[in-house]
Amino acid sequence: MECKKIRKRLSALIDGQLNLKEKEEILTHLHQCPGCKNEMEILKRTWDSLAVWQGIKTAENFEFKFWERIKVEEETKRFSLFEIFKRILPIPVPVVAGIIFLIGLLGGIYLNEKLQLGKIKSSSDTMLAVANFEEFPTESLEAAYISLTASENNHNGG
Repeated sequence: MECKKIRKRLSALIDGQLNLKEKEEILTHLHQCPGCKNEMEILKRTWDSLAVWQGIKTAENFEFKFWERIKVEEETKRFSLFEIFKRILPIPVPVVAGIIFLIGLLGGIYLNEKLQLGKIKSSSDTMLAVANFEEFPTESLEAAYISLTASENNHNGG
């Protein structure tokens, strides 16, 4: 037998619940395997220490109260935030996920429009700045350019 199976059967060995063949197989394995032998010794010590507790007297309804407290603890653990939402809003998870997705999508569209408006505004500001030059007559700019180029040609000998 392998160690995993042996260790599962150790408690049955201590309780005397095994047939002769199983008992002999386990005892043979325990003589050969120090790990399983150590596990058997720990289990025996634990079992022996539990025997000491059998002499302690408890209240008549101790076991009932014990199991009631465990039941209350389990119910308290189950009462989580998810359970609260589940009771208040009995909406399936895919519906909630869809709503969250739509909120994100609409928020993204809104932000995108805001960013586009910002770009349009900055480009319109640039256009306004360029439009400020329209106050000057175009001939004056042309005339200034022609006179500058003509004076350069005169200085260069041309």
